[in-house]
Amino acid sequence: MKSKSFFKKNILWFILAAAVLVILAVIAVLIFYPSSNSDRIDPNVELGIPSTGISELAAEKEAERLAEEERKAAEEEAERQAAEEEAREKAEEEKKAKAEAEREEEEKREKYGETYEEYSQCMEKVRELEKTLSSDPSAWNMILCNPTHPLPDDYIDGVELSSIYGRFQVDSRIYYNVRAMFLAAEMDGVNLSMVSAFRDVDLQTRNFNNKKNYYIGLGYSEEDAYAKTATIIAVPGTSEHHTGLALDILTPSYTSLTAGFDQTKAYAWLVEHCAEYGFILRYAKDKTDITKIIYEPWHYRFVGIENAKKIMASGLSYEEYLGVLD
Repeated sequence: MKSKSFFKKNILWFILAAAVLVILAVIAVLIFYPSSNSDRIDPNVELGIPSTGISELAAEKEAERLAEEERKAAEEEAERQAAEEEAREKAEEEKKAKAEAEREEEEKREKYGETYEEYSQCMEKVRELEKTLSSDPSAWNMILCNPTHPLPDDYIDGVELSSIYGRFQVDSRIYYNVRAMFLAAEMDGVNLSMVSAFRDVDLQTRNFNNKKNYYIGLGYSEEDAYAKTATIIAVPGTSEHHTGLALDILTPSYTSLTAGFDQTKAYAWLVEHCAEYGFILRYAKDKTDITKIIYEPWHYRFVGIENAKKIMASGLSYEEYLGVLD
């Protein structure tokens, strides 16, 4: 009985000792291996990236980012410097051009005196007018007048005219454009002669009938004479001369309204410079089937400087430019 009691006591002590050891082991685990660390999984290790290479990879990415920023900054700086250089070159060119223009102006002033002074004053007026002009086909400076687009009945009565070069008249608004163009030609050694400008319906009718009767006298029928005349002289009411915006120009050495005028120095000058004063060659040689008017190298029509430059550069007839083809 005594030995059994002793055995039971030893078992109890053994169990108690084992429990103490377990408790101590648990405490040791908690102290040296915190649960927060034991549950943490390195994502890089999970992806197969060695832990020792993580810092190196991050450093490489940062270096790449910095290099890209430096590259972009270098490109932006290069673009900025190029823009500044371009601006400097442009400013220098403008400065040289201005100086050259001033030099040429001074030379012309000394050479042509009062003629150049008047030209300069006219050009001031020309520039003022240009600011007010439109490219709209309904604008006064763009009005179309041809065999299929006669002027309104009351149009001519509303045209304000100014006399120029004695017996001629033009729309008052283009007086300075006409004067400036003739003065410019004079300074370039070209002598222009105005032979016709504004014509009212009565004068146009007389001119038309005279030409028609001429062809009748040659044996043409009334109908054929009318048709022939209409290609040379506009039917009354359809002439650009009614607008006060059209000029017939020749030169003292060539006084005939014929195609041969295009062989003169005056014609060459007009074709090169007329747009600078707002005029176009209205009836070109290769556009007679569109304009229904014979080739008239002497006939120039005002539309405004910018419009004239575009039309002359396009090579189109006025009808084509406006998109009005019959």
